[in-house]
Amino acid sequence: MHVEGKSNSAGLRDRKVLWSALTLTPILDSKDKHGVEAHALSCLVKYLRLVTRTINGKVRWSEQLALRGMPHQKTKDVTSGNTFSLDIGPSIIAAVSDEGAFLAQFCEEVVHPWKVDQA
Repeated sequence: MHVEGKSNSAGLRDRKVLWSALTLTPILDSKDKHGVEAHALSCLVKYLRLVTRTINGKVRWSEQLALRGMPHQKTKDVTSGNTFSLDIGPSIIAAVSDEGAFLAQFCEEVVHPWKVDQA
């Protein structure tokens, strides 16, 4: 189950989730060693969704945020800055970039029963 909204009556303000008359204080990671939560809390919230899941028999609520700006990038995940494109079809995947291109069978391990020879 989840609830969501884009009105001013729901959102994240002063590190609290406000939903109509309900105010929730999220549990934040005190270590946040990669700076993910700090980055998220510094961005403007475009959209907020509250999601409930049952984990080990207990109901847990979590918030999902759609934020403005650039996503946080961990220092260990530095990109090359190159541009590439993917074309994923039902049976073939193609990729192309400045360095090269490839075409390959997509999900070779998936058995396609309709391809079995009927003879």
